[in-house]
Amino acid sequence: MKKTLKIMLMLALVGIIGACANANSNTNPNTPSDNKTEEKQESASIVGKWKGVKLTQYGKTDEGMTELIQGSVYEFKEDGTMLWFWEKELTETESYTIDGNKLIIEEGKTYIITTLTEKKLVLERPDHEEIAEYERVK
Repeated sequence: MKKTLKIMLMLALVGIIGACANANSNTNPNTPSDNKTEEKQESASIVGKWKGVKLTQYGKTDEGMTELIQGSVYEFKEDGTMLWFWEKELTETESYTIDGNKLIIEEGKTYIITTLTEKKLVLERPDHEEIAEYERVK
């Protein structure tokens, strides 16, 4: 049961976060620069540790997936590396990049950063109608 739960969590979270090479090397790859979100994100950086808070899918809170992401912590490093911890155990390492207000993962999955402040990160995946909320833990 625990192994199945971990697999389900890993599949869901890999679909939520990740990265690949930054196409624009003249900007900080870890700070979104889209004009629409720049006000909210003035000095915030994705670099740090983020704990899952809530997952909304198709406009409704997905209680099962929310429970799963609450056991996860993502650490974004300045070098473009993302570490995923499930219940304090390192589960996966991937690359990430920021292009405007987009977070792009290794496999080419793209997420829209709708909110990035010193304490809160919200990622949207429009093609799956998902919104994932995270809070900074470090």
